[in-house]
Amino acid sequence: MDRFKRYLEVADQMHGWFDVGCVKMFDAIDKAQRSLGVRGNIGEIGIYTGRSFIPLCLLAQDGERAVGIDCFSRQELNLSGSGFTPGMNDRKIFERHARSVLDDMDGIVVIEGNAYKMESRDYVNAGGGPFRIWHIDGGHDWLETNHDLNACFGCLVGKGVVIVDDVFNKEWPEVARAMYAFVGDGARVSPLAYGYGKAVLCFRNDHEVLRSALARDGRHSGFAKCCGVKALLYQ
Repeated sequence: MDRFKRYLEVADQMHGWFDVGCVKMFDAIDKAQRSLGVRGNIGEIGIYTGRSFIPLCLLAQDGERAVGIDCFSRQELNLSGSGFTPGMNDRKIFERHARSVLDDMDGIVVIEGNAYKMESRDYVNAGGGPFRIWHIDGGHDWLETNHDLNACFGCLVGKGVVIVDDVFNKEWPEVARAMYAFVGDGARVSPLAYGYGKAVLCFRNDHEVLRSALARDGRHSGFAKCCGVKALLYQ
């Protein structure tokens, strides 16, 4: 967790709804993947002020890129209006926060635009390759969430994960609706973990090995059964 020390010192200055305690879950996922030799880029849909994207950037290893997308000031592209806060949807705010934590911006790719218009191949082109971690916190209606899930899983490496925010947020019920419709019976994609209002999904074929690697890390608080599999709980 030492790599997050500077971030944790200044995170309270970054407006947003991200629970900074979630860096523990990010760190556990990253270390589990490293132990399994998983390589790939890190991505986020919905950068906002960088409160969650900046710690994700800290996970990137040499040769990996962190790719983020946000409408920023172009709020006419924000179909559901999620994340809109007057005066805060400004790319310069994110860049200022990033510079306060990161040594440099090398390897960080920022796309200013509408994720609903992005496909898997667009993200691969932006990052120069596929992804091992995605964090979805963009548009919060059913169509946007479903689109983002398809785009992210379409460029995910084996033993990669997609983290979906606001799954339990009663103000945005279509996020959970879209996610569980996407998961279906769990035959292709399964819940791996839950924590801090987020669900961590992975390919069903990778579930057992990823869950075992995370369990060995020992920072989870328990288990829950969902969609026919055992998922880890973080708090």
